[in-house]
Amino acid sequence: DFRRVLFRSIHAQSDGAALQRANTYTYKTPHFSMYTAQAYHPGEYGNQEHIFGISLNSEISIFHTHPAVYPGQKPPFDNSPTYWVGNGRMPHAVQDENISLAIYLLPAHKSRFEKELIPYTHLYLPVNSFDQIFLDGTCLVVRSGKTFVAFHTRYELTYNERHSEMVQNGRETYWICEAGCADEETFEAFIQRMRLTRIKYHDGTLEYTSGQKTLTLEYGAGFYVDGHLVDTHYPRFDSPYIKAERKAKEMTFRHNNKTLYLHFDHMIRREN
Repeated sequence: DFRRVLFRSIHAQSDGAALQRANTYTYKTPHFSMYTAQAYHPGEYGNQEHIFGISLNSEISIFHTHPAVYPGQKPPFDNSPTYWVGNGRMPHAVQDENISLAIYLLPAHKSRFEKELIPYTHLYLPVNSFDQIFLDGTCLVVRSGKTFVAFHTRYELTYNERHSEMVQNGRETYWICEAGCADEETFEAFIQRMRLTRIKYHDGTLEYTSGQKTLTLEYGAGFYVDGHLVDTHYPRFDSPYIKAERKAKEMTFRHNNKTLYLHFDHMIRREN
């Protein structure tokens, strides 16, 4: 109808207020848990979406965002998005096992109905929580116990102690994250390997080669691992407890000889 056409043409920041269906990917090891909302509405307004992060333990979580407003500035929707909560504009982020790629492509100018358009992205990094930190321009590596995490960026990083953040200035940027652990190599060897990774970026396409694996992300388009297109549209459930298609009308969960059966059309819930 007319109102729908009008709202689409205005493209107000309120368009990003609703949380929508996401294809989530999590890679867990005894040392860390890395997670990404795969290709979740790249470039659109955000609200409370948490697109990428890595948790090293119950105390340390690292993530990058595009801040929606400056610190202390009133958020567009009362409580969010803020400097850390949600995003002003969301990245195109993808992940395969222990590696995540994210491209932020910010418009040259804010829209007429957009609160703010901050010209940088940032990484939350509580530096006092780490045992070692290595920073060399666009390569950041941290260690907490036996866990190692590296970030590669397009532009040089600067640390802002006041907000515990690493800032990357630029309208068109990327963040690459790779995690490892002391069970596989020393921290010094991990740093050296990170400094030897191959990164190419041109016209919205990011290519990252680490070891024998090459990941390629085309902004707004495909994600490839060693040249093979990755389907990031997942079933609704794919776990040891249940496998179900995206719009399944009935589901059965199984664990420890117990079951939970659901049938949505017939309004049935049955436990055994």
